[in-house]
Amino acid sequence: TTCTLLPEENERQIERFLSKHPEFEMDLSLEWLPVHLRDRAEGGRLLIRPDLDDMDGFFIARMRRRRVQ
Repeated sequence: TTCTLLPEENERQIERFLSKHPEFEMDLSLEWLPVHLRDRAEGGRLLIRPDLDDMDGFFIARMRRRRVQ
């Protein structure tokens, strides 16, 4: 989670981390999010926008370690 809306501090950091740590993946489940925000999540990521949410901007991403089979 970050308190910025800048892609270079959010999505690009996630992409960089995942490229260096293939043992992790985005968590695509939605149960970790409040129900009213689930339709806005994309690929395990959520952007809280001041113009839509009447609060400060935040970026939220959830990853998980891949299951070993």
